[in-house]
Amino acid sequence: MSAVETVTAWVQGLRRSSRLVNHVWSAAEHYADEQGSLLAAAVTYYGFLSIFPLFALAFGTVGIVARVFPDAESDLDQALQQILPGMVGNGPHQLSFDTLEGTATASAGIGLVVVLYSGVSWISDLREGLMAIFRIPKQDQPGMVAGYARALVSLVELGLILLASLGLSATLATLSAHLPQQHATVRALLAALSVAIGAAVSSVFFFTLFRRVTADLVPARSLWSGAALGAVLFEILKQLSGRLLASTSNQPAFQAFGISLILLVWIYYFSRIVMFAASWAYTARPVPTPVSAT
Repeated sequence: MSAVETVTAWVQGLRRSSRLVNHVWSAAEHYADEQGSLLAAAVTYYGFLSIFPLFALAFGTVGIVARVFPDAESDLDQALQQILPGMVGNGPHQLSFDTLEGTATASAGIGLVVVLYSGVSWISDLREGLMAIFRIPKQDQPGMVAGYARALVSLVELGLILLASLGLSATLATLSAHLPQQHATVRALLAALSVAIGAAVSSVFFFTLFRRVTADLVPARSLWSGAALGAVLFEILKQLSGRLLASTSNQPAFQAFGISLILLVWIYYFSRIVMFAASWAYTARPVPTPVSAT
């Protein structure tokens, strides 16, 4: 028996003995078969072009809130660091709160107008990729008008979910900031609770996005399974991106590209997470256990 046959037999045996391993393998195979990385790259390209107006609206809103409630600046900063780590700060190639407050009205106004087009275009591209992952039949795919309408609904839902996540994170950050220094255990619990709430909110977003694409073609239980995995991977991405930013902020390459480099990498890996979570949901239904050839 060759080395390839030996490895193949070992993998098949492992898949037969573990449903989890079998599911992971099936999801990875489906992701590769549907060219999930290529779909993520396409979504990243359009997302990178269209995400700036969305951020302009978001940062404009944050700037208005910070201008009206100056005492909330530190809480907003901590909340933003959990969603987009490293984007806001006083360091080089970062957006300061003074800048956000000074350009708040213009950013919010321009962002609101442009986001209706560019943001919907990005969501539409994301939905196209998900329809390929979920193998939605052509006759069940919406037309152009219906597709853009659903993309607009998904965009609004995304905005509401992000606002909910931001508000919850700001609330927990406020509670943590007002605790005495000796309550380190409580602070750690609040930090863990913040991550857990963020994952829960992300799960709702992933499920809503998947349900808008699949309608009733995929069981809700399977979609929740993929949504939970996507939320966990998304939280890991946020934590890793913060640490990566801290370790590379003084590197010449980072200083040359700054925020654009962060956004490009962040959107790409976020898109890959969405596609793999969808592959996990698609393969969450019962699949035949592989059998070895006789």
